[in-house]
Amino acid sequence: MEKRGYESIDEFKGIALKNILRTKDVERAPKKISINVDRDRCVGCGECVISCFYEAITLKNGKASINHELCDVCGLCFEKCPVDAIYISQYE
Repeated sequence: MEKRGYESIDEFKGIALKNILRTKDVERAPKKISINVDRDRCVGCGECVISCFYEAITLKNGKASINHELCDVCGLCFEKCPVDAIYISQYE
């Protein structure tokens, strides 16, 4: 703080807020990558649903289903799936 000339936290609290982008304004994933579900492997545990910040995954008929319009391809569901039913694929 002293190096930057601040005497207290209150002097710089909130300064970065003007630079924060809304999620929809951040380009995150390449356009040619998608998250998919191997429905034969999916056991319907719901870990992917819980982990999805974008509410892009629901359970339909006891299996995970991904809404690609909402999916940010962050990969958290891929990491959380205990049976490796979620995979990332690249397409042309």
